[in-house]
Amino acid sequence: MSPVDIWQSLHAGERRWIAQAAGEPRFIFSDQADGSDRALMQLLAKLDARRWIDLCMSEKER
Repeated sequence: MSPVDIWQSLHAGERRWIAQAAGEPRFIFSDQADGSDRALMQLLAKLDARRWIDLCMSEKER
């Protein structure tokens, strides 16, 4: 997965995280989604920081 794929996948679960924080009932698939989020975070941790810097910087800043 590319850094963008990982970032987009993590953000796709944002509404679920917000709902959980607000005390709303958990979805039936939450356990699988939690595991998926953990796997994505592990991938994120393995990425070279330079790739994130390049992704976040504008062309002018490079």
